[in-house]
Amino acid sequence: MCESGKGDYFGGSVTAGVIVDPEAVPLLKSLGVDDSKKINDAKIPGLAAEIKKICFGKYKVLHLKPAKYNELYEKFQAQGKNLNSLLS
Repeated sequence: MCESGKGDYFGGSVTAGVIVDPEAVPLLKSLGVDDSKKINDAKIPGLAAEIKKICFGKYKVLHLKPAKYNELYEKFQAQGKNLNSLLS
């Protein structure tokens, strides 16, 4: 699972990746884990805590603060790359 949120000039970017063992999938689904666009914002912190417990040691969260995000975005643009390259 991976989710990437696009930042802009004033907002950063947060990307999270999780390795999910096949046997954990039914449990995660029963808790309501789904595409973040389908989940109420208030529910996300609780789900994140459950995912961290169930997938202990198999996740990574990367937060690029606005200054770093903008620096990387300019660098990618100078290389002829687009926003999708940065988000990847």
